[in-house]
Amino acid sequence: MRALPDGRIAVRLTRAAPGYRLAICDGGPGIAPDLRDKVFERFYRVPGQEQPGSGLGLAIAERGAARNGGAISLEDGEHGRGVCATITLTGAVG
Repeated sequence: MRALPDGRIAVRLTRAAPGYRLAICDGGPGIAPDLRDKVFERFYRVPGQEQPGSGLGLAIAERGAARNGGAISLEDGEHGRGVCATITLTGAVG
C-alpha cells in the first residue's frame, strides 16, 4: 500500500489463514515507534495532538479485536509516512 496525501486512507482486507487481516493505512503524521504501545492505553493522547478526541479510539479497537480472537498492531506507513494499523482475526468471522 502506498502513503496517501490529503488525509485519505487506504483499507485492505485479505485472507490470512486461518482468518483475515484488515490493514488501514494513512499518509498523516504517523505515530512514533516509542509511543505505539502507549496509544492503546485509555485516555492517552500523543503529545502535541491538536485533533479533538478523548484518547479512547485505539483502546476500544484493541479490546474489540481481542474479544474476537484477534490482535491489532501499528507500523510505519509506506516510505515512513503515516501509520498502518493491522487487525488480524483468526478463525470464523461473521
